[in-house]
Amino acid sequence: MQTTPESPLATPPATLGELLRDLVSRAGVPLDHPPEVHAEAAHFAANPGIDDPELTDLRHLPFVTIDARTSKDLDQALFLAKRDDGLISVYYALADAAYYVRPDSALFVEALKRGASFYMPGYAVPMLPRALSEGVVSLNEGVDRRALVFETTVARNGCVHDTRVYRARICSRAKLAFDDVQDFYDGVASATTEALAAAAYAESLGLLRVVGEARVAEASHRDVVRYRRSEIDLKPDGDGFLYPTRSVRKEVELYNEQLSLLCNAEGARILRETPPDYVQPLYRIHPPPDDADLEQFPRFVSALVAMHGLPDDPWLFPDVALDEISRALAAYLRRLPEGGPTDGIARAIHRQAVILNQRSQFVSEPSAHFGVGASSYARFSAPMRELVGIFLHKEMTELLTQRCDDPVADRALRDRVVAAGNASKDLQRSLDEGVRALVHERIFGQQLALPVAERTRFSGTVLGLAGGKIHVELDAPALDVKVFFRDLGLALAPPGTRPVWLETGHEGAALLGGASSTGPATEGKPLVRVGDPIAVVVTGLDEKRNRWILLPDFAL
Repeated sequence: MQTTPESPLATPPATLGELLRDLVSRAGVPLDHPPEVHAEAAHFAANPGIDDPELTDLRHLPFVTIDARTSKDLDQALFLAKRDDGLISVYYALADAAYYVRPDSALFVEALKRGASFYMPGYAVPMLPRALSEGVVSLNEGVDRRALVFETTVARNGCVHDTRVYRARICSRAKLAFDDVQDFYDGVASATTEALAAAAYAESLGLLRVVGEARVAEASHRDVVRYRRSEIDLKPDGDGFLYPTRSVRKEVELYNEQLSLLCNAEGARILRETPPDYVQPLYRIHPPPDDADLEQFPRFVSALVAMHGLPDDPWLFPDVALDEISRALAAYLRRLPEGGPTDGIARAIHRQAVILNQRSQFVSEPSAHFGVGASSYARFSAPMRELVGIFLHKEMTELLTQRCDDPVADRALRDRVVAAGNASKDLQRSLDEGVRALVHERIFGQQLALPVAERTRFSGTVLGLAGGKIHVELDAPALDVKVFFRDLGLALAPPGTRPVWLETGHEGAALLGGASSTGPATEGKPLVRVGDPIAVVVTGLDEKRNRWILLPDFAL
């Protein structure tokens, strides 16, 4: 049987590292770069262009990077300062990858093949050689680096006054970790937080919080939706494999993200306002939900609220016209209670709102980005990890210098960059699925070695019913799994009879079964409701369909 990067049936190499490398290789991603690419990287490592007289010298400003503790490819550094007029200057420095990765180079040709860097737990395949991505281009601590700087003036209410963009020379004073900066904000006493409080950039960190909170509030005023979602962290377990746990994003991560969103929206605006024949920008768009999906959402909520016997306030979605639903969504989701016995229902509603969204994509024409509430948006902020960032930096530099040698060639190249950017997003999703499959194989495969009565009853919450599946969020391990109607129908049928027919009802908020499964006393009543707690058991592996069979414990 042919296997894919998502297959849990592939013959596993001996170690986790080998598993991940095998996954990447089968996906067609080269694990190394060609010799000519390494040669160019070595040239720039020896000739980094730091002394370029056209660079604005900002080495007197105490920039810092804030990232995961283990990050080595540092794309962004920041510094914030008060102005005499009460406004705040935000300096957001982005690694100047476009200086080194030029369209006529082997570096660019290889980056075009890859489209992006690819990330898995504890393992990364960089788009650029590590001599660049972790060396001369990365905004490392204590060394001079080239950067494309967005200098934006922001009011304390989060509104933008103006933005300047220019190439500069910077020197990051410190490589900070999210955990440590969050402890600094939370007033946790430690040697690390004491050092942060005494550092030259302490005021800048405080202003990051001010601007971050202001931008979040400003986005709320524009009805930008914030979803209640946890992230799954895959970390090594005691056996050297991966165990999934859930985490909630730290405030400092949100603040850092707000600067990135600000930079990308301002960069898109600047390029959009440029005469179209002069530069060739590309954008990341995110269409709003389809009207049909928006129209169904309040009906789903109403049915769910009725089935669980919840009060109209705050649970019922407001009665608004169709063209007002997307704007009402942000305020509605914000007021849903968090924690307590109804937390699963609230998380299910948030998930249903999430799946209203369409996928974002890279395009050559500007359009709105629904997810961030911007009229146009461009991905400037990851120039070492995304080819689109390199191309956008190149176009912005041509705008700044008013030098563009061949607009026709740039337009053709832009189309190839757009295609590569979209393909790399699809490939990253495939790799993510492959990693999840490996984790499922590890955890669920161990269950099959036990008698059914001794297997773990994994507790979780029903977050959705769609596509012939019950979507379940497990508590521990932190996995999102599916119970297929087909498997459940087979399990509920008496021996020797046809599978029980199962279908969704109550606007997709409940799973209904036939009389042969529930008996005359419960016929037509929900077997499972969205928001219900549930326990599932691994009962087998469907090799033909390449998926695990999980069943609710009530079906065993």
